[in-house]
Amino acid sequence: MSLGNLVKIPGKEITGLSVCRNADQSTIYRAVKARKDKDQVLITGKEEFTSIDKLASFAGNSLLVLVIEGKGIVQKITLNTSQTDELYFSKLFPNTQQADFYVSVIEQGEQVLVNVARKDFLDELIAPLEQ
Repeated sequence: MSLGNLVKIPGKEITGLSVCRNADQSTIYRAVKARKDKDQVLITGKEEFTSIDKLASFAGNSLLVLVIEGKGIVQKITLNTSQTDELYFSKLFPNTQQADFYVSVIEQGEQVLVNVARKDFLDELIAPLEQ
């Protein structure tokens, strides 16, 4: 299978942004900019910063892909039993109100990766991106 079939980058460039909340409550932003050239993905820039204000000048008008990691994000792997997101959540986090959390379930063959974050935590973390 060619890289062209695996990587679909709309437009000319894409920026990947990793937002990591540390145990000391500081936030680190790591950005990488890439573009597709024939059957290759070329890294055209990368930067690490502690203020989201620098993102706009780095990313420009490129599509932004966001990954959030670190303190406050819980990831669990469990068997893929073709359940709904709600059932995976209640199985892994009993006695917890799902309405207070964002839940992402990613199927990976016989397993699923369940990512959970408190809504108030995540909303606060991504609020600077909405400005």
